[in-house]
Amino acid sequence: MKLNNIVVIPRHNRPTVQTKTDLELNFYNNGSYTDPYAISAVYVFKDTAASSAELNYRTNGIPEPLLDLDASSSRYGLPKLSIVEDAVMTFQNINWDAGFGSRNIIAADFSAGNFGGGVSSASGIYRTGEGQFHVVMVPSASGIQPETSAVRANEASSAGQYFDLWVVQNSENGAWTCYSNKLRLKNDVWVTTTEPLTLTVNTDLKQKYIEMGSKIDLTFQNTYTSENRDVPVEVRDSFRESIIQNAAVRVVKLNELVGYTGQIEVSGFSDTSGVVRVTGDDTVLYSFDTQVLKTIAVANTDFGPPTGIYEVQIMVDVLNNRIYSKKFKVIVK
Repeated sequence: MKLNNIVVIPRHNRPTVQTKTDLELNFYNNGSYTDPYAISAVYVFKDTAASSAELNYRTNGIPEPLLDLDASSSRYGLPKLSIVEDAVMTFQNINWDAGFGSRNIIAADFSAGNFGGGVSSASGIYRTGEGQFHVVMVPSASGIQPETSAVRANEASSAGQYFDLWVVQNSENGAWTCYSNKLRLKNDVWVTTTEPLTLTVNTDLKQKYIEMGSKIDLTFQNTYTSENRDVPVEVRDSFRESIIQNAAVRVVKLNELVGYTGQIEVSGFSDTSGVVRVTGDDTVLYSFDTQVLKTIAVANTDFGPPTGIYEVQIMVDVLNNRIYSKKFKVIVK
């Protein structure tokens, strides 16, 4: 996937300690993407089975030991003040308000356009759409520890499991809360085979009919088959996680009415490469807003009515192959 047109590796796509690893968190309320009122900071802690001189905690696969569970504490449910400096990386935006002050999450500070891919812009929290937020673990980057203002380098330098803790205020008058997620970093993702690996990608589109005025995610579900007779176990296991890279979608209007251009491109592969999303099971999602079709129809008299038949196709990179799916027809009515 891409953030501000820069390739980053999602947490479900076998990230390594050397990659720019994207940690995404989506917020929903009543079934819709919804922005929380404020986001304070994001902390990344290593999951550890034993205390050490460097880490003053032991998690054993659960995040509770990282949290202040004293009901009388002002930080109840949030990362313990005594261990926040043990975070291997901390993310926050510029112009930090002391303590857990409120933040305008649609302000320019949260713009994904601020992410440059290098260490200087790697400590921010980025908003890519309503209810959709990202931080990126960049090797050698540093973040400012909110409670002490200390500058801490990214110390996620070893393979293993980590927790990312998001400190969030869902509503203006609500209490601060903490959302915990898991991340696994690998040393590398190398596998070897004694013959070229062949994969066939089979794609299906979930939607066939869309009501005009709808804004939905076009959902392309992908499965794989291999022609190799003897696939090593480690290779087979590697494909249990996402392997798609550089997904993009093309949408074309097919006019059947006399007097209009037969085919008009609505969105090309180059237009969508930065906005397509890929899930952990390699389902490709593309947000399709049919209201935009009305605008195009007004601006382009050759376009015809915004309702009708549209042709959609995805392009993905898998291994060293660039694969174009078959073309699917979607009817906007």
